[in-house]
Amino acid sequence: QNKGLGKQLIQKAIEYSKNKKFKEIIIKTGNGGIKQLKLYMKCGFRMNKIIPDYFSKYYKFPIYEEDIQCVDQIQLQYRIYSEEEINNKIEEYWNNFIKKYPEYTNEKYETWNFGYGDYQANKLIGYVKQGIKTGTSSAYELYEDSEKKPEKNDISIITYGNGLPGCIIKTIEIRNKKFKEINEEEAKAEGEGNLTLGYWREAHEHFFKKEYAEMGREFSFDIPV
Repeated sequence: QNKGLGKQLIQKAIEYSKNKKFKEIIIKTGNGGIKQLKLYMKCGFRMNKIIPDYFSKYYKFPIYEEDIQCVDQIQLQYRIYSEEEINNKIEEYWNNFIKKYPEYTNEKYETWNFGYGDYQANKLIGYVKQGIKTGTSSAYELYEDSEKKPEKNDISIITYGNGLPGCIIKTIEIRNKKFKEINEEEAKAEGEGNLTLGYWREAHEHFFKKEYAEMGREFSFDIPV
């Protein structure tokens, strides 16, 4: 426990289900599993049904989790949207935005999400919407030659892990510096963990090492960020 294995298993199940073009994933669990319920919801599942007295009716002996008797069955659903559905939702979201802010009518926008998987994407978009996260960082060397790099005044629709739009951001400043040169102010702007430079370095060393390894390259503290 507490090693992120449950999170990885759920993400694998989501990826598998998306690849198979399934429409939904259903999890059924008990009301006492508070930690599990939190994990499922952080990964994008939503409660959609409660069956009262399920465990007291169908189980011979009482079950307790976190000192809570497991009495009711909780059903959670992860809705998988098709590419067409997602595109329609994004277009509708943008149209509603430019009705409110017509000065952006002719602007082009990108669509993307933070991090890897639903858990991280949902967590970080939440920080943005709360005003905690006002900056982000990426490994500059890992952009493909044909891939657009971040630029000042970029407009982006940020999505949840399931692909649905959650907010619109505008890039107001770009800084390009070595990993080891990132400062306290920049680390705090990312809005993660305890907001310290130490946390940023530890978390992003792990994150960038994974990205570099996937590209067959070696990470160092001198990489451009």
